Amino acid sequence: MSGTGKEYLKVKSGYDERKDPVISTHAAAKLLKQSYVYLYNNWPLAITAYNHGRFGMKRAVQSAKTNDLVMLIRGYKGNNFGFATKNFYAEFLAALYIEKNYKSFFDDVNFATTGNYGIIATVRAMKISELESLLDVDKEDIRLYNPAIAQRVFKEDGEIPEGSRIKIPISRFRRLLSKVETVKDIKDYLRFI
Repeated sequence: MSGTGKEYLKVKSGYDERKDPVISTHAAAKLLKQSYVYLYNNWPLAITAYNHGRFGMKRAVQSAKTNDLVMLIRGYKGNNFGFATKNFYAEFLAALYIEKNYKSFFDDVNFATTGNYGIIATVRAMKISELESLLDVDKEDIRLYNPAIAQRVFKEDGEIPEGSRIKIPISRFRRLLSKVETVKDIKDYLRFI
């Protein structure tokens, strides 16, 4: 959701880190960890809070006077504590079981890899054409490695905001690192993460 996403990710016009599977997974892990601590070190509650919200789960626990998820599902009648919330933890466990036993369910599985890239961040807002020129990276490589950048930004040569994390192929990243000393103004545009 946009509100929760903005707590952990950059969500701006033209750039939305919720669309990047690597960055958003790290943010989801932070959210789950905080929910776990906030909700009495209870994983079933923390995972259910991923669907219902940690404050909503806290209200449910306080209202029902129990932190037992089964008891909450059976007896709590709060707003929006419906089918999706009540089944979220069970669905999570089912997905986890299938992932751990995928060979029993699927013939051939090719797991995605994260790729081999370096990450830089923009120091100021910049157009895709500026980024392409500065990094000496083709626009299609920028598009391929950066799902957080909206497609319209590529079509319109739009701007990405200051602080945007940009992934580039590792070979180009190493070449850029070697140029840092010779290109004096690069620090006005980019910083290495």
